[in-house]
Amino acid sequence: MNLASETFQEVILKVGYHRGMVQPDGSDGCALLRRELAFYRELATRGLGAEAPRLIDALDTPRKVVLVLEYLPGSNLLLRRLQNQLTVEHLERCWSVFERLHAAGLYLGDAKLANFLAADDGEVRVLDFETAGVIGDQPSPIRTFYLKPEPDDARTADRAHFLASVLRSYDENREGAKDRNFDLRTSADGDAESEISVWAREKLRALLGLGFRATG
Repeated sequence: MNLASETFQEVILKVGYHRGMVQPDGSDGCALLRRELAFYRELATRGLGAEAPRLIDALDTPRKVVLVLEYLPGSNLLLRRLQNQLTVEHLERCWSVFERLHAAGLYLGDAKLANFLAADDGEVRVLDFETAGVIGDQPSPIRTFYLKPEPDDARTADRAHFLASVLRSYDENREGAKDRNFDLRTSADGDAESEISVWAREKLRALLGLGFRATG
């Protein structure tokens, strides 16, 4: 609860600790949330604060970082996909978020369905910025999927990673379902089982024409 609010307000607390959640590159919980805090400030500076839950307050100390975020009722888009409630309209709204962020010089890094929220007010907002940053800066190596071919541009990488999250199988009984490697070309040529997979494969085929390393 936000005790400083004049009206009832639920909030989300995100806490990162020194030497907590240490990643392969050596970054810990403090480093991850400092990166997220910096991105929230970039959103505000560039007039894009409405794309995400509001940052209400923050605490940044040597051994702990805390973000106080607006609580938005709703469900993330991965949950919607698993419940067969994900729609092309949801995906188009995500694509529009990419357009606005990229035009402002920002990228998400670990762009995926689970990091987008379909809020009860009908809007789609983006969440979790531990790997986000300014285009041109050193990107975080943390990703949910390892893409082949590998995008050579942060904007292309955002879109490709998002499409991978739409197209991959989430049936844990299916062989390879937990594999984090994702072949973009094979997936682009696969069968379309639903409206969302038709949409995603069309976007992926268009994307494969640009922004990938020649060695991929």
